[in-house]
Amino acid sequence: MASKFPLEVAAATLSIGILVAGCAHEKEPVYRTFYYRCADTSRFTVKELDKNRVELKRGVNRYTLKPAEAPSGKKYASDVASFWDKGEEVDFEVKGKAYTGCKLDNVQSSDEAIHELQLRLPTDTGTGKKR
Repeated sequence: MASKFPLEVAAATLSIGILVAGCAHEKEPVYRTFYYRCADTSRFTVKELDKNRVELKRGVNRYTLKPAEAPSGKKYASDVASFWDKGEEVDFEVKGKAYTGCKLDNVQSSDEAIHELQLRLPTDTGTGKKR
């Protein structure tokens, strides 16, 4: 009687190979970072963390916000900060202080940020010296 062991091993190996090959082709999601400038010259950054969270940054302060109900546009909020995108203008509120009349200044995708960082990193030229 022939053993089924080699056939079972081959089937398992093929299944693992297909699973690994499928994972190798999946690309990380591309998230964006939005840069805003307000009428009073305040600046804010809103970074997409995933589909349900953004990070609001003002100076060194960072706040993780989640979707919130709004009469129009998109709104994200936490217990101390909020970001409300109404289309042409964006309003922010941080610790009870409102920032209105803010407009989009720039947008950068995560792919662009990685590429820009790679351009700024020193590279080894093989001579032991950094460029």
